[in-house]
Amino acid sequence: MNVTEEAERQDLALRPTYLSINFKSLFMELLDKLPIVLLCGVLAGLVSFLLYANVIGPDYVSTTKIYVLPQNDESTITYSDLEVGQQLTNDYIEIIQGRTVVEKTIGFFGLDESYESFCKRLTVENQSDTRILSISVEDKDPITARNLVIYLRTTAISAIEDGMSVEGITVIEEANLPTDPETSSLFVAVLAAFVVCCLMVLGICIHYIVIDRIVTADDIEERLGLTVLGSILYEGQEQGISVPWKQTHSSGRSAEDFRSLRANIELCGAENHVFAFTSCSPGEGKSTISLRIAVELAKTGKNVLFIDGDMRMSVFSEKLGFQEDENTGLSEVLSGREQADDLIYESDIDHLSLLLSGKRPPNPAGLLSQKAFRSLLEQVRENYDYVILDMPPIGSVIDSAIIGQMCDGVVLVIGSNMVSGRMASKAIQQMQRANCNLAGAVLNKVRMSNRTLYGTYGTNKYYYTSYTSSYGEESGNRS
Repeated sequence: MNVTEEAERQDLALRPTYLSINFKSLFMELLDKLPIVLLCGVLAGLVSFLLYANVIGPDYVSTTKIYVLPQNDESTITYSDLEVGQQLTNDYIEIIQGRTVVEKTIGFFGLDESYESFCKRLTVENQSDTRILSISVEDKDPITARNLVIYLRTTAISAIEDGMSVEGITVIEEANLPTDPETSSLFVAVLAAFVVCCLMVLGICIHYIVIDRIVTADDIEERLGLTVLGSILYEGQEQGISVPWKQTHSSGRSAEDFRSLRANIELCGAENHVFAFTSCSPGEGKSTISLRIAVELAKTGKNVLFIDGDMRMSVFSEKLGFQEDENTGLSEVLSGREQADDLIYESDIDHLSLLLSGKRPPNPAGLLSQKAFRSLLEQVRENYDYVILDMPPIGSVIDSAIIGQMCDGVVLVIGSNMVSGRMASKAIQQMQRANCNLAGAVLNKVRMSNRTLYGTYGTNKYYYTSYTSSYGEESGNRS
């Protein structure tokens, strides 16, 4: 490593680490937990309803109405009279809700509550475009509610007449004896419990999703129990699939990482020649790593065949320079339409050959589960020292489990700070159920600071329906 490369590494190590959260993927993970969130909200609402109905008890509301501006002696009412009436109505509301009237009512009934507490049960409203005031009082007992509003109304009328020298305020609607409880308070209580509980559970889920990240190689070994075959340094930007034979030289920061990974692949055993690469979710870089390892193995003089095993959403053919009608490969071989020898391409790198995914079949999993795929692997074993397969993400479709059980080893690529430990564990369990031989894991996109320190937390889970990738430059030619 030269001085410049060492300086670049130190520069990366000193850069601050930022919180990295993909909000689209976070939303998708939260969508998974939506039933749990809603269930907790419903249970909270039910508990609130039971407490309100059996402990707090329902409220009954009694209402009376008064006419607050007496008729003029004249037979007509002018606009000025109406305007003055509206102003006086606001004055009357202040008197009714005033401390004098309310405290006198509290004292008369011997209530053990404050002025502020009683005001929460008192409602005084002006009917729109009228000079009518509506006075309402809530109480747990309907008779008490009516008695309170009658006494308060009488006290208020007396206060208005004495304080403002007004006579003839008319009661136009007597206080009613409520028979049905007020349900608005119950609805508000239940709704509040539902919303608050949902937000709390949602916050817990977000906290769990964000902190449960696989960030370092230690996380893989300690939490997942897998051997770490390699750790690939983050290059500083998302480049998608690079085309190695278009490059004049490898990046100094990551070239050594890939050479180390290649050495560990070779150390998996002389009898192991067919390796499949997969990931928990799209975007973790398993396609780039599998192609680069194929290149590294070919550079050692080994004959290597790279197979694009993603027949659902592969973009290898386009990025490697093939037209759409030239994309013939694995799907055609497995369906019996073509022979593998006729569809294998030679790359510009010595000893490296390619077999594309082919046109997308209606049932990729069905093709992979047939004997034709096993026969293909047996055939290429005899002709190549190593066979590297790029598989779809194991967390998205069943294809990877089918391919993996026919290979000598499966390598799980995990993007640093991109997937949760729970998601990675599920991927491992799925491969184990399919009897796949897990060779180990590769930690990809590692920031320099995370080689010695635990980095920030993020998330990058997608569903296969939104599986898209960007794979860099184009290359490759037909032999």
